[in-house]
This record gives sequence, structure tokens and C-alpha cells, in this order.
Amino acid sequence: MNSRKRMFALGSGVLLGVAGVVNADDSSAQLQSQVAALQAKVNQLEGQQQSTWLNERRAEEVKALVREVLSDADTRASLLENGATAGHNGKNFFIASEDGNFLMNVSGQLQVRWLWNHRNGPTVESDEGFNGPDRNLTGFEIPRAKVQFDGHVVNPNILYTLRLSADADEGTMMAEEATIGYRVTDEITVRAGRSKAPFLREELTSSAYQLAIERSVVNYMFTSSYVDGVFATWDAPYMDNMFRVSASFDDGDFSGVLDQSGGVDSTFDADDVATDAAFGARVDAKIAGDWNQMKDFSAWSGEEMGIFVGGAIRWQQFETGDTGTNGDLLKWTVDASFEMSGFNAFAAVTGAHFNADELDENFQPGNTDAYGAVLQGGYMVIPDKLEPYIRYEWINVDDQTDHDEANILTVGANYYMARHSMKVSADLVWAIEPLDLGLPMSQDSMFGLQRTGLIADEKNDNQVVGRVQVQLLF
Repeated sequence: MNSRKRMFALGSGVLLGVAGVVNADDSSAQLQSQVAALQAKVNQLEGQQQSTWLNERRAEEVKALVREVLSDADTRASLLENGATAGHNGKNFFIASEDGNFLMNVSGQLQVRWLWNHRNGPTVESDEGFNGPDRNLTGFEIPRAKVQFDGHVVNPNILYTLRLSADADEGTMMAEEATIGYRVTDEITVRAGRSKAPFLREELTSSAYQLAIERSVVNYMFTSSYVDGVFATWDAPYMDNMFRVSASFDDGDFSGVLDQSGGVDSTFDADDVATDAAFGARVDAKIAGDWNQMKDFSAWSGEEMGIFVGGAIRWQQFETGDTGTNGDLLKWTVDASFEMSGFNAFAAVTGAHFNADELDENFQPGNTDAYGAVLQGGYMVIPDKLEPYIRYEWINVDDQTDHDEANILTVGANYYMARHSMKVSADLVWAIEPLDLGLPMSQDSMFGLQRTGLIADEKNDNQVVGRVQVQLLF
């Protein structure tokens, strides 16, 4: 018998007993008072028992609800673990399937830059100079704002890259790089789409990992930039992976640049390409160090010695037919870099031979030979924090025009708050001779010159550009 029943039995017995006494002596007021007191006590005990029972019932219901919620949360967590993982691996954000067959890395780059350009006089014989009589031009710009998605689908051998870049003038997003790839073996990878031509080391090094604020003028005069085509890379498994080979078959220099003047309207469809065929190949050799050291030009404190040499050659046949130049272009480059314990050095020499068989409104007839050289270096005076640097450039153009040569000096420093992920840079660029270096083989050269902050000027020497930039990578 439970406590409730025992309580009722006890109370009933007491009432019955008292009632018998009352019936025996109805005149006893004392007994009646006792009966009333006992009745009140029974009622009180009954109420307390009812309240305890209700509290226990509520507690059981709450416990059951908590168990149900926890069980549902465990189920959801289990489903997440079995379906996908996400987070940050120290380099970039990622989303991946548990079995590793699907992966998407998400990364981005943002650069904010302030520029100051000074020239001694107007760019023409009249009293007005560039943009009027103002010889000092200043302003802010966002040269790069990019988001990249890359990884693999179905299995780790099917690769993809999609990098979206905002146009510096209009802010319109465009597909700067877009490739579909397949890892044939551990050493051989083939890709198709839009990517950098395997030519200049400086161009192939990401803008996020340059030594100076911007690539050199030499780079922009000789680069092939982005091209549309097929690309292949081979990491030779011989001699401790000493050699790396890359090649492309594509639509020609700048065929992957959406607008060669810096906009986003040019389509560059297959029927618009002014090249019959273009081929290029580059070979890099690791003399000492690790291949990861080639990703940038800086040398971090405690970094082991890294020595790399490379060379590339590129040839393209321009569109043949009744119009156009019906010519060809041959370019070559050799370079070398050294890194060790905070000190870095890089040197490159580049040449180009342009042969135009016919005269048209955009190209000079005959042959044009051009050469360029870059020498740069830096040192971490405060380990992994403060890195002063210096760069010298030389360009010579030999053609039927008045194009001559240029000597350009850049001096600056990087302050690393979180290595390349967050850094502040400042430098001065000095163009000693007038910049009149229009090259027919470099359709993107004017846009590239604008990126440096310099202005094409055939009249004035000693042009100076000051630059300050903040970079964020995520």
C-alpha cells in the first residue's frame, strides 16, 4: 500500500473512531473540536501529498523532454560529421566531405592603395599637361579585390579553380582565372580554361606574395598575362624532385584578359582571337631548399637556403590572311632567386623579337627587338616584421620609332603584421628617363604601366611615384 492510501486509511479510521465517540456523547463540545482539528489536519496532509505528486510528474516530463532534445542534437551532429566538415586550416576556409572526395577551399585578397605621381612638366609642348596643368596627381584605389574557389569534386583527381576579381575602375566582378583539371598521375596534371601563361617568374608569383607593392615595369612590358588554352605541369620525380616543367597551347598573349584596356567588356571569343596558335614552356630547377619557398620572394627568419633557377620560351603566330600583321612573336626569359635567413635576391633577363610582315594601323612593319632586366633584393632587419627592399629595372627597345631605353629604381619596405596575410607597404618609384616604351608585342603594357602608378610620358624625365598599400588575405 502506498503512502497516499495509508494516509487515507489512517484519516478515515480516526474520523470513524471520533464519530463513534461523538454519537455516544453528543454533548461533548471538546470532542467535536478535536474532530474538526483532525479533519483540517487530514486536508492539509492530502494537499501536500497532491502537490508532491504533481511536482514529481512535472520533473519526469521535463527530464523526458531534455532527453529527447539531447538525442535529436546527437543525431544532427552525427549527420554533420558523416556528411561534411568545415572550418579554417590555417591558410584558408574550406568545406569538405568526410570521405575526402569533395573539397572547396575559399580564399580572398584585398589591397587598398594610395598613390602620388609627380612629373616635372607637361607631357606635351602646350601649356597643359596630363589632366591639365596639375603635375602632382594623388588618390586612393583598390587595385585588387578577389575571391577564389578551388578544390576537387567526385575524387581528388578532378580539380577546379575559379577566381573572381573586381575590376579596379568599375567594380564589376569577372572570372580572372577559371580552369578544370585532372591529375593524371602524382606528377602530371592537365588543365583547360583560363590561366597564366607559363612564362615570367614574376608574373607567375601571386600579386599577394610580391616583394614590392607592384610588379615591375619589365614584367608588364613582356608578360603574356592570362591566356585561354590547355596547360600541363610535370613534377619530375628524379633527383629529389629537382625539376618542374610546365607548358601551354593557347590563343596567344592576353587572350584570357577580359579587356586589354582595363575594363570588362571585351569578349575575346575564339573568332576574335588575333592569333593562329601559341605555344609556351617553362622549366624550373630547385638547386637547394623547398619548392614552397618559390611561392613568394621574401625570406623568413630561420628559413633554410633556397636556390632556384628557371627559363621559359614562348612563340606565337599571329592571325594570317588578308588583314593583320601576318607576323610572329618569339619571347624568352631566364631568372634566378636566392633566399636564406631573412635575405632574398631575384634577377631576371627577358627578350622578345617581333616580326610584322605587313603594316597596319596598330603595328609597325619590320622587326622589333626588346630586352629587359630586373634585379631586386630585401632583408628582414626585424625578423618576420620589417623588410626594406630595393629594385632596379632596365628596358631597351630597338625598332623604327623613337623608343629608347628606361632605367627605373624602386626603394621601399614591408611591415608584416601576420606575414603576407596582413602587411603594410610603402615605396618610391623613380623613372629616370621619359617613359615612351610602347611595345607592339605587349598589348597589355599600357594597362600594366598604370598598375605601377607611372604614366607613359615621352617628354618628361625623373617621374616619381609614391605608394602606400595595405593588404589582407583570408
